[in-house]
Amino acid sequence: MFDPMHTAPRPDSDALAAQRAQARKRLNRAWFAFLMAGVASMAAMFWALQSQWESDQLKGWFLVTALALFYELRIFKQALPLMRLPDEEALADRIDGGVALTLAAGLGYALLAGLLMVPQPAGALGWLATALTLAALFADAWAEKRVREGDALVGGGHLAREFRALGALVITVVGIHYGKLPSWLLAVGFMEYLILFTASWMARQGAKVSAVGIRTRTIFLLNYLAVAGASMAPIFHPDVAAVISVMTGAVYGLMALRDWLKLSGAGREKAS
Repeated sequence: MFDPMHTAPRPDSDALAAQRAQARKRLNRAWFAFLMAGVASMAAMFWALQSQWESDQLKGWFLVTALALFYELRIFKQALPLMRLPDEEALADRIDGGVALTLAAGLGYALLAGLLMVPQPAGALGWLATALTLAALFADAWAEKRVREGDALVGGGHLAREFRALGALVITVVGIHYGKLPSWLLAVGFMEYLILFTASWMARQGAKVSAVGIRTRTIFLLNYLAVAGASMAPIFHPDVAAVISVMTGAVYGLMALRDWLKLSGAGREKAS
């Protein structure tokens, strides 16, 4: 029979603390590896594109890309203590494949962010935004598949939601900057952050926050972002790009608005 006054023996607590400390060291190495991958990717992109842009444009690209990477590193650091399976207290001693895919997607989103500060490159490099977007979304979608199958770390799910919100905003803003998306789609790009901020506020108020519609909404979000990314390719006329992006963006936006209303409604019921 379970004794509510019973506590685990001290050695077990010490063993768990020791395991978590050791696992945290290994997870910190994964964080450092992500940092190095980000620096190397920025250096490679700078080398490839320095002839396309003026020095002031390169500085702007570097600053925005570095800020996006710093933001992602901070989010990753916050997620490290959550790198465990849902029913376990012990930390995983390494990131799993789903987290690695999420990090790859995040790196693509960070590199995309800097493109807001520069004009679209000429020639074959004009496909850069499309290539980065589709590569990042492929990694993101594969990571989401692992989450749906229940084979994901808690911290990996947190990381995926934060990175995906950044990706939605970045891809939308770059598409507007390139003249391929209408400016009002910026509201659609902010929807994931609106949901995240609302959920965070509700949690601080003591409300129980559930993942409202997240799986279905994610499918429509990735579909919208894939269309928006493809529309940034030089072969698409701005009018055609706007039409196809608006159709998919509006469907996702309505779904996100529905989920946000459900979420905020649950918060009001809790407050009352």
